[in-house]
Amino acid sequence: MEMERTSKRYARLQTALLILFGAVLLLSPRNYLFVSATAAVAGNLLCGAGLLLIALAFASLRGAIQIAPEPKRGAQLVETGVYKYLRHPVYTGIIFCVIGLFLRQPSIWVLSSQRW
Repeated sequence: MEMERTSKRYARLQTALLILFGAVLLLSPRNYLFVSATAAVAGNLLCGAGLLLIALAFASLRGAIQIAPEPKRGAQLVETGVYKYLRHPVYTGIIFCVIGLFLRQPSIWVLSSQRW
């Protein structure tokens, strides 16, 4: 029961951070650090690759997916699909998306909203 509450808290926190990042991305001043059509295309490609990687990771996890940072009860370690090649494909996909979004809109506001 406690694990379910912890998982729900993590889900709410992650959702709030995603909404905050989206708000910064959409509402930030358009004072770009640089303007480059090539960077914008690279950003689009990175975002697409990140979203694809996240989707493949979710497909590989099937019923073992959980937000809480502990294994789901009764789930087995996933070593197939994209997990055969990457240990943390969801996080890698998120990083690709964040870098891609920055390349699409390279402002100090978007850069500073990241907590590396």
